[in-house]
This record gives sequence, C-alpha cells and structure tokens, in this order.
Amino acid sequence: MTLGMTRSLTCRLTHALLVLRGGRAGVSRLLHYEQGQNPQPGIREYFYYIDHQGMLFLDDARMKNFTSCFKEKKFLQFFFSRIKFNETGHYPDFPFLSLCGRERNYIRCDDLPLVFTHLVSGQAEASLV
Repeated sequence: MTLGMTRSLTCRLTHALLVLRGGRAGVSRLLHYEQGQNPQPGIREYFYYIDHQGMLFLDDARMKNFTSCFKEKKFLQFFFSRIKFNETGHYPDFPFLSLCGRERNYIRCDDLPLVFTHLVSGQAEASLV
C-alpha cells in the first residue's frame, strides 16, 4: 500500500466516523467556553448536552451516564419547558437555548430536545386505534 492510498483510506474512514456520529465528533473539545461564565454583568452562561435518551448533562462532563445526569424533576420540567431555538448568534454549535432568569443555558443534543415525561391516557387512545 502506498502513502497516497493510506492517506486516502484514512480520510475516508475519518469521514465515515464523522457521519456515523452525526458530524459532532469532538465538538466539545473545539468550543471555547467556561461553565458559569459572565459575558455581561448579571448574566451567566451554562452549556448542556441532551443524549438520545433525553438525559441532561453539563456539556463538559467527562462521564455521561445515569449517575452524572440531572435528575431533579422540578428542575428538569422548568429547564425543558423553556427550550427554544438559539437565535442569539452566539455558540452556533448549541442550536437550542433555555432561558432561566439571568442564565442562558445553551443546549446541544443527539437529535431534538423533545423529552416525554409521562403518557396521558383517556379518549386519545380510542382515536389512535
């Protein structure tokens, strides 16, 4: 195998891995932010990640599993109920934003930040059949 063939194969494998990971491989390592930073007086910014199971983590958490996710029900309901598109022009790698008072919570996720917390039963079930 020649050097040119090796480089070509390496480039194709790297591209394939990025596609499989949704193009977000290593995003958090390339971003420049600090949790709780103050871009303006009285404003704090935090950065979060929502995984494919709807678990919420600080974006820079090394281990992302059940033991390190946020679990407080009132906080999660408050946080998720305020999610909107990030139209601030800041941090485009975080396409969603949850404003909580003077905090700007930037969010990136595997897919979409839709999380179902409970199912409502009743007449809706009959209409689905």
